[in-house]
Amino acid sequence: MHYFTDVLKKYAVFEGRSSRKEYWMFILFYFASNILLRIIVIFSGFPITITSTIATTYSLGTLLPALGVTVRRLHDTGKSGWWILLGPISIIFLFLAMISFFFHRENILLIFLFLALSTIIWIISIILLSFKSQSGENKYGPNPNSSDISKITGVNQTNTEPLNPTSL
Repeated sequence: MHYFTDVLKKYAVFEGRSSRKEYWMFILFYFASNILLRIIVIFSGFPITITSTIATTYSLGTLLPALGVTVRRLHDTGKSGWWILLGPISIIFLFLAMISFFFHRENILLIFLFLALSTIIWIISIILLSFKSQSGENKYGPNPNSSDISKITGVNQTNTEPLNPTSL
């Protein structure tokens, strides 16, 4: 749960790096909570316009954190955040496939081509997001899996003396 709330705290942060675990746990909780919310809303008995508004508000409210953690995940693998545009490109190809289906059914090869391109782009996106973190620091910041806490937090802990309980 803290992975989800940590990402929400960085609401529109597109700089830095996110570990694989942080990214995939956020995505898991995001989709699970979205599905659960939609199920609750459907069985609540409210009119469809109210239920759609609630679910859409949740989805739009968590869109920027989802984009931010995706860009930070790409940074963690050493890729530019612009690779996130593969998602919209894939949706465009899917949309073209639907248009072709409705207006050019006789051209099944074109429909198949658009669907294949959309699928290939989604697979490439998943592979990019699944790469292992670059070890050490890269141009986007320190490794989030690093054991050196001072590099991640920016706080240099030079005082190595143990705390004296009487001085507290």
